[in-house]
Amino acid sequence: MILMLDSDQKDLITGLRKKLTVRETMVATGLSETTIQKYSKGKVMRRHDEVNRTLYDIVYDMLFAISQSKKGLRRTRIMYYANLSHDQLKKYLDILLLNGFIEDHEGFYQITNKGRSYMREYRILKGRLKRISTLLKKEDP
Repeated sequence: MILMLDSDQKDLITGLRKKLTVRETMVATGLSETTIQKYSKGKVMRRHDEVNRTLYDIVYDMLFAISQSKKGLRRTRIMYYANLSHDQLKKYLDILLLNGFIEDHEGFYQITNKGRSYMREYRILKGRLKRISTLLKKEDP
């Protein structure tokens, strides 16, 4: 079977220069990981399974997935996009709901403004930590 990509999907895959993760590219394009790897033409992509993720990383991954859908996502899609087991999904959905990061609308989970604020702060913090680790590497003898 030959897979035909539309121009938007090709643009998103080549958007790897913006350092999207495999998971983020999967959510944005709706394509499988294998297809993305094939069309990324050897560019290195960060994979979630390289390092154990923290609570903050998992929450961000879930919020990112939910934020990509206008009408929201069902549990199974969130579990798939955030690479979680069913038990993990239940645990983290409870955390997101209790903290007001998402809302449940008849089985579809939608991100709230508080969830968007979390995502924004997470990206800022990750950028700062990356700059700090770069500084430490430069000063290391």
